[in-house]
Amino acid sequence: MANRLNLWRKITFPRQPIQNVLFVGFGGLLVLAVAVVLYLGLTFTSKLTKDYHRILIGTALNKLQTEVETLLVPAEYQSHWLSDQVKNGNLDINNYNEVETFIRGMLGSTPSVTGAGILYRDGYARYLRRDTNDWVVKKETTDEENKRLFDLMKDVKSSRWGRLLWFGDLQQTMTDVRTPLFQDGELKGVLFIGVTVANLSQSIMAASTDQYLTPFVLYGDDHLLAHPLLINGSTVSDELGKRNDWIEGKSEIPLPKVKEFQDVKLARLLSKDVVRARLISPIDNVTINTARIDDEMYIVATRPLQRFGEKPWVTGVYINAAKSDETQALELFKMAGAGFVVLLISIILSMKVGRKIAQPIIRLSEVARSIRMGIVDDVATLPRSRLRELDQAALAFNDMVDGLKE
Repeated sequence: MANRLNLWRKITFPRQPIQNVLFVGFGGLLVLAVAVVLYLGLTFTSKLTKDYHRILIGTALNKLQTEVETLLVPAEYQSHWLSDQVKNGNLDINNYNEVETFIRGMLGSTPSVTGAGILYRDGYARYLRRDTNDWVVKKETTDEENKRLFDLMKDVKSSRWGRLLWFGDLQQTMTDVRTPLFQDGELKGVLFIGVTVANLSQSIMAASTDQYLTPFVLYGDDHLLAHPLLINGSTVSDELGKRNDWIEGKSEIPLPKVKEFQDVKLARLLSKDVVRARLISPIDNVTINTARIDDEMYIVATRPLQRFGEKPWVTGVYINAAKSDETQALELFKMAGAGFVVLLISIILSMKVGRKIAQPIIRLSEVARSIRMGIVDDVATLPRSRLRELDQAALAFNDMVDGLKE
């Protein structure tokens, strides 16, 4: 047993400099901590970037629908309110001064509405235009059109979003909510509250949450109801607009066709020459496709909106994925660069701290080696240290050396 202990004592293991031990122990753990945080941050950000388009599309479509509803739903509420006023006897629609007062107040509370008015059985319309603030009295329909409209509306119990209406004075197509006005049980008139395609197009611009994203609204599958390029100018030609059947919608639709519209990218993205997007996580009730146009990848996403009219609307966005991805990659690169800078600074600081701590211990070791070799007179006095334990060790060692010199 004693022989084994002696053998164990004779075994020598590699000795490491304390500066290296401090660097690896103190600095290494610090570097490891920074590296782990950097790795986790980059991994999470990379995953988030891969899912970026799903988040962008979902947010944009939700915002797009909110903008459309914010623009149009108040018109519904106002139509219900005025209908109730007539039904309850608070408004006589044959008292034209009262009607004008009510409609002016109604437009004042719905700033997004283009105009509102009542069409009477005699074919005369009394309405207010927001752009001119003029109260207009004008025979707008033929007797046959008026009969068709009143026959259609007599069985309608509440408001309904009608077929599209061409407003020649503005050279604009309007979407309108139509409400039958019953007085003493008889249909006396029809209330119209309208919003132009230009106003609708203006409202959806707020849904563009990315500079490479373009919002749009389709009327059915083939016609464009709202688009950033429809903010100004005529929707269609006056000739086509005048052929519009605004009562039952049996004629040509007074909207530009997607395939003939100036946004050729949208026409391509809504054609059959697209591929289902498989790298983007699915979103409920949303169709997501991709297509390459002019050597750049585009993503188009659409979702039906059933509330406003018999023909379903389709809200949608398309994204220049190539440029949008470049932006996200640049952000990821910046984050990685900042993380590596922090990592480099941590390594440098660890080396400096390790050297500062190791220096007094190295001096103590060198002086102890000199004394072990019998060199006492030339031994230098150890400097004091800011670390308490090392300072006390230096003072004690200096006292010991002074004692040996005596």
